Amino acid sequence: MKRRLTVVTALLLYAALAQGGPGPDPLRLEAPEDLGPVIGEVVELFSRESGLRVETVLRAESAPGPSRAPGGLVLASGGDAVRALLYRDLVLAVPAGNPKLVFALGDLARPGTRIAIAGSGAGELGAATRELLAKEDPDGRLRGNIVMRLDGTVALADALVRGDADAAIVWDTAKTLRPGKIGEIRLRAPRRPLAVAFPGDDGGSASARKLAAFLEGERARALFASHALSLEPVKEPTDSDLDFYRNSPRHKFHYIYQLLARQIVDDYGITRGTALDVGCGGAQTLIHLAQLTDLQCTGLDIDPARLAVASENAIAAGVGDRFRFVAADAHALPLPDAYADLVISRGSIPFWRDRARVLREIDRVLKPGGVAFVGIGGSRYLTHEYFLGIQAPWVLADRREWLDIPDVENLGETMAATGIPSARYRILREGGYWVEIRK
Repeated sequence: MKRRLTVVTALLLYAALAQGGPGPDPLRLEAPEDLGPVIGEVVELFSRESGLRVETVLRAESAPGPSRAPGGLVLASGGDAVRALLYRDLVLAVPAGNPKLVFALGDLARPGTRIAIAGSGAGELGAATRELLAKEDPDGRLRGNIVMRLDGTVALADALVRGDADAAIVWDTAKTLRPGKIGEIRLRAPRRPLAVAFPGDDGGSASARKLAAFLEGERARALFASHALSLEPVKEPTDSDLDFYRNSPRHKFHYIYQLLARQIVDDYGITRGTALDVGCGGAQTLIHLAQLTDLQCTGLDIDPARLAVASENAIAAGVGDRFRFVAADAHALPLPDAYADLVISRGSIPFWRDRARVLREIDRVLKPGGVAFVGIGGSRYLTHEYFLGIQAPWVLADRREWLDIPDVENLGETMAATGIPSARYRILREGGYWVEIRK
């Protein structure tokens, strides 16, 4: 049976203008080095059939940051926010012949077994390995046998081939990197799929769209299958569908919710007390905040059906005991003065009939010393181009006639109309349009 591989590091695809001279825009394809063999074959076939040039850059796995989207295969084009996902699994790799007879994770605890794992610089591979060990090795017996920490699948595969380690926890691409020299044992590791898109609000260049279409075609799928990898088509729900509000790593905004929560904690350091999410929908951002802090959380939304999904999300994430949900209109918050230490609202502001009134309500329920962070967009931990790549087709194609997206100028006008002293708020343009209110 063809195995699916969980993407944990980035395959970032974007169109760049040629440096002088006419002709089609060249494409630059960045990929984790362990996907080099299959990417090379795909690019060669695409270039031969299309006549388009593709520059391929293979890089060691690195942690996500402001300079690039946090992982994934770029396959969106036109008005479709997500077209497909590439999956990769975490495996236990051993040298050919398996001389130490390692057949399960527990075998790594045997005395004298030399284990290699991803180092701190290996980004998502390192994070996935730490997550696996925290779950499967709570007493630390396996970790006592770790003899080396290396950056990336290629380095770990080479350590096995050289005989420097008896086993390594790697992506399942290691075997195809060193054919005939490495064996793999499947692990029950968490899947970490990711959806990403072309940068820019036009869905990418014509050349990039051609490559996206090619990657979804039968010939590219056959090449991925020859490396035991598979592409899985994805149908994204819209916000008229309750599935849009379900918390899932396959949601096109998943990394926006996750990294926005991380940014809020980093910026404001509010980890105790009460957090309120106004217009919470599925409460995805609030749930990630709860996982990072000890906050007691209140999700408020006008739609009880969405709140039912939000409650399911919180329970599934293991933080349901710290949540309460309130069905109410943001224009008249049924909460006492000085209720919350932290108020957030992402994506709700375009739907407010009277923004100044809602912002006054938010300020009313904010405790002295508290912070409100309200607006629309992503996180500065994501590039603005990345956010536009997944957000703009959804907004511009379907909603341009009626969805009033605030910008910096009219947010300033709105805040002036609230009567809140200007010394207590800032308009921010970091991955979106935001207002920060301090009290």
